[in-house]
Amino acid sequence: MKDQLYTTLFSRTLNSIFIQPGARAFTAIATSFALAAGLLILTPYTLQAQTVFWSDDFEASGSPSSGTRTPELEGGSSNAYFGRAEDNGTNTLFINGNTVSFSDYSNQSGSWFWAGENHDNISGNSQSELQINWSGIDISGYSNIQFLGLFGADDSGNFESDNQVYVEYRINGSGPWVQGLRIEANNNDDWAVDTDNDGDGDSPVLSEGMTQLSFDIPATGTTMELRIRV
Repeated sequence: MKDQLYTTLFSRTLNSIFIQPGARAFTAIATSFALAAGLLILTPYTLQAQTVFWSDDFEASGSPSSGTRTPELEGGSSNAYFGRAEDNGTNTLFINGNTVSFSDYSNQSGSWFWAGENHDNISGNSQSELQINWSGIDISGYSNIQFLGLFGADDSGNFESDNQVYVEYRINGSGPWVQGLRIEANNNDDWAVDTDNDGDGDSPVLSEGMTQLSFDIPATGTTMELRIRV
């Protein structure tokens, strides 16, 4: 993993779409996730078509709207870190008070987001890939669930072929994890969504302007787990 690899912001939303014959609506995310929350911006139209029943916008340090957020680690220094960060308008403060030099990101939800860089240089950590897990998400009675999240990355060609983001889910706490979203390096060494699952980024290309990404979750059950591997 390269130094100065990424300063990525993400939020996610899980959305339950009311079943309406012939209708399909989407939410736009720019602030939080939602099962519909964090990485999510709802317009009047989407509010009529969807119910946001879960969210995490990283504004709270402890947990999302329900369930538990468990990062593999949370800490670091000004140039090697993984955790919540706050954009206060003049600089960005990492969770332990260090000032981080970020690109000028926009369209995020609120002041807080999750960011990471140079993972394997974090004190006490040798892993280049880290993850965040969300557990205990109650999906009882919901169908046609949709995940939405805001993602951004430096678009100056800093990513290598082994740098990626995967968003995965699992129903009822058993069985294999299902991959809903893949972000990989493209030919210009920028991060882009891998639309054909071949290991190369395609479109859209991520930039400092946070982009809403989404995927459908067709399965039903009582509880859901989410995880982001980056």
